[in-house]
Amino acid sequence: MKQAGFHIDRRGIVWIDTESQNDLEAWSDYLFDRIKDCTALVCYNDEVAYMLSGICMKRGIKIPKDLSLVSIDNSELASLGEVPITSFPHPMEELGKKAAENMIRMIENPYFDGNYLFDSVAVERNSVRIRG
Repeated sequence: MKQAGFHIDRRGIVWIDTESQNDLEAWSDYLFDRIKDCTALVCYNDEVAYMLSGICMKRGIKIPKDLSLVSIDNSELASLGEVPITSFPHPMEELGKKAAENMIRMIENPYFDGNYLFDSVAVERNSVRIRG
């Protein structure tokens, strides 16, 4: 977003750890206060997106009309909700292979830069509002 020149309002960023994920409903007032001006959310996995979509439904927030929702994993959960969630596949097998290759290269050359960016294409479902 920074490279594209977008301003990032940190108030719209909410970090969810495992403990808060397990009790997302309990602190949803805080969450929705932080994202009240947002039109879209990116969740770090399908489980959080699925749980969040259920909380949105209870609060009368319609996905994608009121809030677009995208996640990462492309697990079965992405397609199970009332509104199927657009999700980016996680390249598990490729990631494991690249990690092993990079470890070997780092042993051979301690200065090896193992950073690698995986390409990903979203599996589009119904959770993103298309502006026309």
